[in-house]
Amino acid sequence: KYKENMEKIPEEEIAIVPPTLGLKIIDELLTVTNEDIAELFINLLTNASTLSGVRYAHPSFIEVIKNISEDEAKIINEVYHRQQNNVQYTYLAKLDGGVIPLTDKVNNVATLLSLNFEENSTVYMENFIKLGILEDTSVYYDFQIDEFEKLEHILLEKKKLFEERVFEQQKNGKWLNASIILNKGNYILSSYGKSFVDSVTSNK
Repeated sequence: KYKENMEKIPEEEIAIVPPTLGLKIIDELLTVTNEDIAELFINLLTNASTLSGVRYAHPSFIEVIKNISEDEAKIINEVYHRQQNNVQYTYLAKLDGGVIPLTDKVNNVATLLSLNFEENSTVYMENFIKLGILEDTSVYYDFQIDEFEKLEHILLEKKKLFEERVFEQQKNGKWLNASIILNKGNYILSSYGKSFVDSVTSNK
């Protein structure tokens, strides 16, 4: 696959791969069994073999690939390579002096592609943040409202339970000004994440 990639690159664009990068990638490819993860390593090696791509191919990207799952590799290839942002939201209890998260963040990544373990989508996002690839923001766009509405039913039952909980607290003279709000946002690529995605995906 690496040879096929290199055959598409003009000879004048080919560069010498830094040994600290190339040798480590080859070592990893000897043990990788998943095609999606292998593709990330091969693309990183390919981009490191070009004059325009070698400066972006950082050795730390190898460790990032080693710390992502098969599903996460698919998300990199099929979502972030296409420059898609995936929305997320959670319910918050708004109280005097602050807010309390009532649920884990729910996201729409499982609607953008087929995952082996859809129930782990929140864990995947948290791992990307830990690795420095994603940033969790409270920014969203009007055209994404439909995406939020598609997800809202997931936590609808939990919202009812929280409303009952708030009502019980208010009967006891607590949380008198409390309200339940829906906090919307986006997971977006960090600057480090953009460099990573550019280095480990195919420049078709």
